[in-house]
Amino acid sequence: MKAYRKHVYVCTFGGNCQKRGSEPIAPTLKSILEEKGLAQEIRVTKSGCVGACGFGPNLVIWPDGVWYYGLKPEDLAQVVEEHLVGGREIERLLIHKQGETVPEVVKDPVCGMIFREYEAKARLPYNGKTYYFCDDGCKEAFQSDPQAVLQGEGGGHHH
Repeated sequence: MKAYRKHVYVCTFGGNCQKRGSEPIAPTLKSILEEKGLAQEIRVTKSGCVGACGFGPNLVIWPDGVWYYGLKPEDLAQVVEEHLVGGREIERLLIHKQGETVPEVVKDPVCGMIFREYEAKARLPYNGKTYYFCDDGCKEAFQSDPQAVLQGEGGGHHH
């Protein structure tokens, strides 16, 4: 097998990454790499779960040990230019870095929005766990019927 400078694993497994649009990520990334003449030094592989369920589509860049989350096809040119070519991590997409602490990423249980814990507009403890919300509307929807929201039957607050 050829030795690659970097190897990118794109999660295409399970309901979360698939439901959130992982299918075009690997082929789009491969196309960008081919256009830039990098396909022979950077390998892209569709993979199973990379351990960030609920935050997909996700990818891991090896040997860097960097996990990116919530990817959209329009993010991939930046991943190539800034990270794969420039060697700089993209903070807004970073969910985990091997051996380092990265600010926690959370998901609003009402609308499903994903953001950094410190970006939460509201927080609410419930049954021994803290839930994070993108705005007061989502917090209020949760407070009106937390069980229904947590079982996926309530809330419905959308932006």
